[in-house]
Amino acid sequence: MLISYGIQRARYRESQTREMLITPGETYKYTIRVWPTSNLFKVGHRIRLEVSSSNFPMFDRNPNTGHPSDRTRSSRSRIRRSSTTWITGR
Repeated sequence: MLISYGIQRARYRESQTREMLITPGETYKYTIRVWPTSNLFKVGHRIRLEVSSSNFPMFDRNPNTGHPSDRTRSSRSRIRRSSTTWITGR
């Protein structure tokens, strides 16, 4: 069951109008806004937070190349493996 979702494109993490690409190996702070909602989680229920670099077709494709995200460019023009390191406990 999907309760809520939000999206934040990395290149627009600081501004909606000015792109800033990320540098591999660097740590960045993201604010992901979600719509207010409520749900009762009873004892024994579990929740899952899912983070993905893309959610097509709900949102535009994200080829993870750093190239301009226009719809005319083929998403198969360059395929790269992605790895993510999560820092938790803050």
